[in-house]
Amino acid sequence: MRSSISGNEAEAVISLGQHHHKFRRRDDLSDGADVPQAPKAPKRESGKGLRLVSYRPLFSGPAVERIPELQFQRPGSEIELSAADAAKIGAGAGSTVKVSSNGTSIELRARVNKNLVRGVARIPVEHAQGLGTHVEVST
Repeated sequence: MRSSISGNEAEAVISLGQHHHKFRRRDDLSDGADVPQAPKAPKRESGKGLRLVSYRPLFSGPAVERIPELQFQRPGSEIELSAADAAKIGAGAGSTVKVSSNGTSIELRARVNKNLVRGVARIPVEHAQGLGTHVEVST
């Protein structure tokens, strides 16, 4: 294999027996190739309260809902909070908290997760219906 670099071009020649293959890469794309721009990241919404992360638990969905023996696998109606956020609102593990957003309020059992970052709340998707991207949590 032989390679050379000049300006914005890189060239490599690969020899396979009697066959030689030449590859060229141009970094400036001045050959007229139409390359679309990468999409911009969505703008982060800022809001009051905790950032809501809803998730779909592994054992959820129609298959689990139809089989009575699997009902114990369904997620409970709970909200996961960081230890700092739980202490700030005076919620302990197992206590009932009120979660509000977009004119919707629900009561969930608090679960303190020491690995969850401050400012984030996790709720299973089936219990997060009607809630926005940020939620207010109170005892």
